[in-house]
Amino acid sequence: MSMTALIAGVLIGQDLSSYVKKFTPEHKTKILLLGTYHFANPGLDLVKSKLDDHLSPKRQAEIEVVRDALVRFKPTAIALEWPKVDSETLTANYDSYLKGTLKPVANERVQLGFALAKMLNLKSVEAIDYTSGMDFAGMMKFASERGLQQESARFMATTSELGPILEKIQNENTVGETLRLFNSPLFDKFNQAIYVRMLEFTAGTDSKGAEVLAEWHKRNLIMMSYISQLAKKPEDRILVILGSSHTAFMREMWANSLDFELVDPLEYLPPEK
Repeated sequence: MSMTALIAGVLIGQDLSSYVKKFTPEHKTKILLLGTYHFANPGLDLVKSKLDDHLSPKRQAEIEVVRDALVRFKPTAIALEWPKVDSETLTANYDSYLKGTLKPVANERVQLGFALAKMLNLKSVEAIDYTSGMDFAGMMKFASERGLQQESARFMATTSELGPILEKIQNENTVGETLRLFNSPLFDKFNQAIYVRMLEFTAGTDSKGAEVLAEWHKRNLIMMSYISQLAKKPEDRILVILGSSHTAFMREMWANSLDFELVDPLEYLPPEK
């Protein structure tokens, strides 16, 4: 590289750096994305696994340890995986929880979200989910009709073989230990890799896999827009409790944000033993 090209590169870099700094606020709103598995295990995820009862005394003690670690983040808002269009139901359930009239529920919305909000004297919790279907059946039908049996088999093997692995991890470790894994860089990478394989469901100019994946990311991006609305002032601290397949994508997107600062969830989970 010539000296002229080197100097030009430095000057361009300085200009870009100044540009980024100009549009970056001095104080960014902090976001902690906590990727979870579904404590009540409704069986709706792409990868299936069976869990024990998270209302048992053993699991309740483990969840309490997780809450005691997370509360140190001191969030000013807690966002939960519940449809925003039905936020009234979430509000009513939280009100019942505060009054002690909500029946015991194992899911992470209540066990983590409601409980932490009560500990922090928050008046409300926030619904930020967006309902969007993923046409897996259509994708598999497309594969069958367009001769993509090999791609279909590879995709199904990837998801089906992961289920027993996750089941073993979840049932043999504490809730805190499992959540540390679910928020690790390695798990984020694999979480996204499964979805990227949908792009193999392509024949000629038709890509059913890309269409299905686009619906998935539409849901994630709309949820991110809802979460962004919760930032009322720079000093706000937003705790987002979502399935780990959502947070894996969001972490990558928000890492490049000018307005938000991602907080490492591992700093607010129980430490490794």
